Amino acid sequence: MNGKPDRSWGGRINQIFDGLLRIANEDFSQPLQPSDQRDELDAIIIGINAMAEDLSTNLQVLDRRVAERTRDLKSATDALRQLTITDHLTGVGNRKAMELALEHRLVEYRRGEAPPVVVSLDLDHFKEVNDHLGHHMGDLALRGVADLLTRCMRENDGAYRLGGDEFAVLLAGDADVEGAEALCRRLMRAIEATPVVPDAQARRIGFSCGISIARPDSTQESLMLEADTAMYVSKRSRGTKIHVFEDSMLWARRRAAELTNQLRGGLATERIVVPYYQPIVDLASGQTAAAEALMRWDHPVYGLISPDEVLPLARQADLMKPLTESMVRQVLDDVSEWKNDGLVGDGFRVSVNVEADELKSLCFVDFITGELRARDLPGDVLVLEITENLELHGAAEELFAMESLRRLGVRLSIDDFGTGYSAIAYLRCLPAKSAKVDRSLIAGIDTDERQRGIAAAVLQLIQVSGLLSVAEGIETEALAAEAGRLGFTLGQGYHFGRPMPAVAFRGVLRVGGQTSGWPAAGQGLDTTKLGS
Repeated sequence: MNGKPDRSWGGRINQIFDGLLRIANEDFSQPLQPSDQRDELDAIIIGINAMAEDLSTNLQVLDRRVAERTRDLKSATDALRQLTITDHLTGVGNRKAMELALEHRLVEYRRGEAPPVVVSLDLDHFKEVNDHLGHHMGDLALRGVADLLTRCMRENDGAYRLGGDEFAVLLAGDADVEGAEALCRRLMRAIEATPVVPDAQARRIGFSCGISIARPDSTQESLMLEADTAMYVSKRSRGTKIHVFEDSMLWARRRAAELTNQLRGGLATERIVVPYYQPIVDLASGQTAAAEALMRWDHPVYGLISPDEVLPLARQADLMKPLTESMVRQVLDDVSEWKNDGLVGDGFRVSVNVEADELKSLCFVDFITGELRARDLPGDVLVLEITENLELHGAAEELFAMESLRRLGVRLSIDDFGTGYSAIAYLRCLPAKSAKVDRSLIAGIDTDERQRGIAAAVLQLIQVSGLLSVAEGIETEALAAEAGRLGFTLGQGYHFGRPMPAVAFRGVLRVGGQTSGWPAAGQGLDTTKLGS
C-alpha cells in the first residue's frame, strides 16, 4: 500500500460510496477526485461534487434562515411576555408583573437581602371622574397617575397598576417603612400641586396608601394582602391617608368581609338593616314635628352596628341602592301605620339620608313614586336629606329627576350645612326646602359669643334663601333655648331623644304632643302655613 489513491474501477466505486456517506453526514470538506480516465465513473464523481456544493450552499442558507427565524421568534416571545406583564393603558407593570417581581425579591430576602416593602395605592374620588366626565377622562387620569408614580419614586422602584384605580409600588434595595411613607407624602403633594386631569372634578383625586414590609414567613400573597388591608384602613379614615399594616387590621378586614357578605344576602331576603327614629322638635312649643330615620344593624354577634361602619361597606360593595330602598320601604311602612293609628297628622314628615347619585337618578324617582302609591301616601311625608357635598352639573336627567321629586311633594333637605364647600352657590342651585346646621356649629352657642355669632350668620343665610332651619346637636336645655332665641325653627339632638326603634317612637308620638307637621320656611308652627 503506497498511499496513492486506488484508481481501479473497484477503488473508485468505494470512493464514491465513501463520499456519499460524508455528504449524508453533511461533511462537504473533501470533494471526490476524478481520475484521468474521464470515463462514466468520473462523470458520476463530478456530478456528486456539484450536488454536494449545492447542498452545502442550501444548508448554509437554511441555517441562516433558521437563525433569523429563531431570533424573530425570541423577539416575538419577549414582546408577548412583555405584553402579558404590562398594563396596556398606562404602560406600567400589571398585577402579574408585580407578583413576579415581589416573588423574586422574597427569594433574595431569604438569601439575606433587605426585606421588600410594598405600597398599595387607591385613588380617592376617581369614580366621580368616570361618572361625571366620562371614561375617556378617567383613562386620562389613570395615565396621569402612572406618570406621577414614575416621577415621584426612585429609579429602581417598580410601579404597577393592579386593576381599576388601584396601583402599587415595590421599593427597591434597602428601602424601609420611613422611605415608603416619604414616597406617599411626595405623591400626595404632587397630585395636589399638579392634578392628573385639568378639571375641577378631577382635582379632588387623591391617594389612600397602605404599606407592608416583609417578615420571615411572608409570601407574595400575604404581603400584597397586608398592604391592601392597610390601604383600606386609610380609605375609611377621616384623618391620615397613610397607614402601615398591623395584625389587628387583618381581623378588621375579615370582619368587614363577613359583614359585607351578610349585608348583601340580608338585603335580598330580609330587613337586616332597620330605621331608628330621632325626634325633630319645634323649638318654640317643644312638640315633635318630624323625625329622622337613622340606619341601624342589630347584629346577632357584634351587637348594634352604626352607619359609620355599614355605609363604607355598602359603598365599596355597590349596595347603596338596595340599602336605601330597604330603608325607604320600612320608613313608609311605619309612617303609614302611624297615620292609620292616628298618631301623626297629614303634615308629619320623616327624613331619610340618600346618596347623591340616587337622588339624581330617574330610576330612584320611579321607585319613590311606586312606594308612595303602594301605600296611598302623599309625597310630602318624605324628606330626602343630602350632604352639602352633593355636586350638581346641570345635566338634563338630574334636573328632571329633582323636578319630578318636587312634583311628587317630596322635599329635599341639606344635611350638615356649614361644613361643605359650596356655600351660597349651593343654596341657590339646589331645590331644597330646609337646611340642617351641623352640630359643630351649634355646640357652644350657649356659652361662646364667637360661636353664637357664627351660628347666627349661617342661620341668616338659610333664612334669606327661604329655607326652613334645623339645629342639629341639641344636647342640653340651654342649647335648645339659645337655638330658639337665635331664630332656629326646629331642633334635633339627645336633649329631645336618642334614635330609637319604631315601636319606641310610637310612645313618643303618643305622649309627646306631636304637631301636625313641619312649618313652612321662616314660619312658626302655624297650621295655616303648612303644606307650602
